[in-house]
Amino acid sequence: MNEFQLYHYLEALKTDENGWRKSTDNIVANNLSTDEEHFLLLQVIEDYLSRRYAQADADSVMCIRNLLSHWIQKLSTHPDQPGFLVNKMAHIFSLVFAADFPDRWPTFMDDIFLSRGMDNVPLVIFYLKTLLAIDSEVVDRDIQRTKTVFDRNTKIKDFMRDLCIPQIVQSWWTILVSAQILIIFLNLQNIERCSDVTAQCLCLDAVAAFVDWIDVELVANDVFVPLVIARLGNKDISEHLLNSKYVVLLGGAMDLIEGCTWGSKDIRWKPFFFCAGAVRSAL
Repeated sequence: MNEFQLYHYLEALKTDENGWRKSTDNIVANNLSTDEEHFLLLQVIEDYLSRRYAQADADSVMCIRNLLSHWIQKLSTHPDQPGFLVNKMAHIFSLVFAADFPDRWPTFMDDIFLSRGMDNVPLVIFYLKTLLAIDSEVVDRDIQRTKTVFDRNTKIKDFMRDLCIPQIVQSWWTILVSAQILIIFLNLQNIERCSDVTAQCLCLDAVAAFVDWIDVELVANDVFVPLVIARLGNKDISEHLLNSKYVVLLGGAMDLIEGCTWGSKDIRWKPFFFCAGAVRSAL
């Protein structure tokens, strides 16, 4: 199928009432010629999720869930997926979550991510990107929303606090601890893996995004803070951390920071946290 034919095919899918289902069927059946075609079919599905999925029947809901399961399986067996597909799928997952949680799918997080463990780096990266996409879809205050969507998002956050936020925070801790152990091993072998740094940066991004509306004590405590401080020895990770809201939060937890063991590469950042404490006090 050339580009002209593909364009008209996709336009037909968008106007077809069941175009989203045909797109889903093609993806799940791996009936795709290129990654670009995959991406374009996802746009058809994205349009359906944004406009009509909230009123979907049980069969349509199951069709979408099969798509999510297929992607997780594909990422598990073929982790080298193009970044543009990974990002688009993270957005797709966030749209499904926003429509289904908590009423249709209260165990979304556990079923899709948390029950699988945090030892597969590509899946961990996708999980963290999905959390950030959910934050954008549900929390981001810079996006104008209707009252209906605002009320929906408030309900989602309330139920997340009760049903899955403690488990999500535990997953962040697991990701950072696992990465720390792996980095020690790789350093001994003189090996660098950028994917593990990516996972840690995304994890800290997720903490910074969620810290505005979750129980602060979940991430400002004597277990989590030392783990975060230990990341400062890596330049890429420290830049992510120091540009985040989480640093200002930690500025109000100086007793925890004082109690941390500072490595030779980390100690230079200690005054920064005292400055952050001053910033936090002024807020």
